[in-house]
Amino acid sequence: MIATAGSYMPPHGAVSVGASTAEALVALRSNSPRAKQRSGLLNISRKTQQGIRVATGAVMPRIISPSLMPASSIRYRLFGSIVCVLLAMACARRVHAQDPVADQRNAWVMYNGNHRLTKHWGVHTEGQWRRHDGVEHWQQSVVRVGADYYTPAGPMISAGYGWIASFPYGEQPIAYRFNEHRIWQQFLLAQSAWRAQFQHRFRLEQRFMEQRIPDGEGGTVADGHQFKQRARYRFMVTVPLSRKELLNNTLFLAVYDEVFIQFGQHVGANVLDQNRLYAALGWRFNTNVNVQLGYLNQYVFKADGIRAERNHTLQVGLVYNLDLRGE
Repeated sequence: MIATAGSYMPPHGAVSVGASTAEALVALRSNSPRAKQRSGLLNISRKTQQGIRVATGAVMPRIISPSLMPASSIRYRLFGSIVCVLLAMACARRVHAQDPVADQRNAWVMYNGNHRLTKHWGVHTEGQWRRHDGVEHWQQSVVRVGADYYTPAGPMISAGYGWIASFPYGEQPIAYRFNEHRIWQQFLLAQSAWRAQFQHRFRLEQRFMEQRIPDGEGGTVADGHQFKQRARYRFMVTVPLSRKELLNNTLFLAVYDEVFIQFGQHVGANVLDQNRLYAALGWRFNTNVNVQLGYLNQYVFKADGIRAERNHTLQVGLVYNLDLRGE
């Protein structure tokens, strides 16, 4: 803002009451004791006077009245202001454009098995070996067990327990390694149409996540658990490639998307916790055994609502089911 002679306000107590700003500025420029006395500047220190000179640029008439400023100077100052505004806008856009998403590369080796014990009951077993930066560092270790109930209508209902160890990794590491105890419930519905098989998986999770605090010696000690809840839905499509139907010794394509939604306490800034998009080629040996090799895009939304991970993951999977009914 360009000040005028009537709008400039010196620091409180610097100029005596009744002294005009114009007089004070003229006194500073002339350095005349008589002028300073008229304007009241003799009542303030030399240091304060020097501060006023610096603040006003010691070019009083050009600051006080734009009409006294040369046209070329006005144009230069206006041009400079416009350039500063444009640079500030460009910097703001650049900062906004720096999306805090960490692109990382991982590898997961997975095993899943559903083992039939009776006509309606079975056991679920699962293990996952998740590594970061290829296979160099740990990301997570996952073990799940549960009970399966095969309903007469076809859908399968499961419930069980999971143990998950999470490790600091990547560009946005967690503060420390911690364990999680997880209770889960699941409803699995399978359908088929044309040559494809469709699977809907609904899962609820109650997560007891270990909290740790520094122990004063460079390590951490356990400090209770934080309870969180999450709902997951996965839609999967499997299509045979080497045969018209998904029979023994068949090459197939498997594609799925799974969304993770948080609810309840300790949700943080994001209700959407993760999204996983997966595509793989698989070989079905028989009804109970198949292997898959594919790509998983795991997008993780951090609790602060700002950061995120985009994990490009090579996934190797083995499905090995046992039928122990003895029929």
